[in-house]
Amino acid sequence: MPELPEAETIRKQLAPLIQGASVVTLSRGIFPGIFLVPPEDLSGWIVDEPKRTGKVLLFPMHSPGGDRGILVTRLGMSGHWSVRTRTHDTAMEPHTHLTILLEQKPSGETLLLTYQDPRRFGRLEWVKGKTTSVILENTGPDILLIDPASFHQSLRKSSRSIRTLLLDQTIASGIGNIYVSEILFLSGIHPDKKGTAITRKEAGQILAVSREILARAILSGGSSIHSFKNAYGEEGGHQNHLNVYGHGGEHCPRCQTLIVQKRSGGRTGYFCPRCQGRKKIPLTDNRPAEGSSQT
Repeated sequence: MPELPEAETIRKQLAPLIQGASVVTLSRGIFPGIFLVPPEDLSGWIVDEPKRTGKVLLFPMHSPGGDRGILVTRLGMSGHWSVRTRTHDTAMEPHTHLTILLEQKPSGETLLLTYQDPRRFGRLEWVKGKTTSVILENTGPDILLIDPASFHQSLRKSSRSIRTLLLDQTIASGIGNIYVSEILFLSGIHPDKKGTAITRKEAGQILAVSREILARAILSGGSSIHSFKNAYGEEGGHQNHLNVYGHGGEHCPRCQTLIVQKRSGGRTGYFCPRCQGRKKIPLTDNRPAEGSSQT
């Protein structure tokens, strides 16, 4: 956490508030290790439209003189951006590593944009362009935009499990521990299946299911399982619609087989041993809707 839907939720919320705003002041917290390259004095710089690649958020800016730069942010396990009006500002929240006071145009109203990260696994980096970013250098194509043939080729080159490969952000970026379990479940693919054994059809199915699940998660405002909150400090709602993640030992919503919880590489995954075998299943999510009854 957070993964692509959570990062996109924050981006969509921030975009209409900060795009076109100018930097008044910028201050950093007490942990310099958060910054791969710390931002310089950006007073007067204008924020352009925020972007996203996988889980990485990008805040492009330009100076009145025409210089350009990007604040690149990898959110890690607990990083998040929040925004509030300066008039309602009180004492700064704990674990705040960057604060940017912005002035909106043409209203002149001010906003405080802050980056918090309790566990400090996230990183921030000020760069002149994407090609000079260490974070982006280690970030593969966005899972929603990756070319299917290239994706299949990358999988076929490795004998690692498909679950491990989908978590590898250098192959395709955006999927983390929550959504990999959901994607493989709806794809009908066992998480331990080796990349060398993934067929072209299965690779295409993984991408199709990824688009389906991630789009629904974005509409739900992301998943708040541990600590995720959006830019307004609110929890997402997609955790209420997960099929297998967090449901170890419960009955599969499709076949009633008990969902297996398995720890691998320091992370816990979930799968149905029956649905994710050789039997092919449709892409539709059959989990009962929230508030419905199941007999």
